[in-house]
Amino acid sequence: MNVASLPAILFTLAGWALTVLSAAAMLSGPYDGRTCQTECVQMLFFSGMVAGVLGLILAIVGLRFVVGRRLSQVTLWLAGPLCAIFAAILLIGILA
Repeated sequence: MNVASLPAILFTLAGWALTVLSAAAMLSGPYDGRTCQTECVQMLFFSGMVAGVLGLILAIVGLRFVVGRRLSQVTLWLAGPLCAIFAAILLIGILA
């Protein structure tokens, strides 16, 4: 295992967890009854985005090493769709 592969998978999994938490917070009922309001959802969203992007960058860096290449590939497969989700959400938010 190389230096970049373990943090990459951890950041990616944290990004997925934060994405699921932000989606659950947004869909948890009427706005007035939520425990997680706008600032909380924004913090979850942007924290998940940063974790996903860091995971993607570290996975790309990890592909350069011979040791741990398989874990870096798996991380890349997990981080790629996560970053695509965030890019789509930001693009929709900018265009809408």
